[in-house]
Amino acid sequence: MSANKQNENNFVENTTGAVVDGIQSISSFVFNTAENAVGTTLGIAKNLVNSVININDSDNDNSGTN
Repeated sequence: MSANKQNENNFVENTTGAVVDGIQSISSFVFNTAENAVGTTLGIAKNLVNSVININDSDNDNSGTN
């Protein structure tokens, strides 16, 4: 194989590897961002539900009624 062909192959391999790494990084970022958004939303929802339960059960006997 000529030196030029070897260099061309190396360039293609390196470029392809860099593109794949970039896609994986972007995918991870998108997934992590989505996961964090869902986690935050669920956390807010859980806190809201707990707040409502606490308000409705302010006598603290866990009966669910005031």
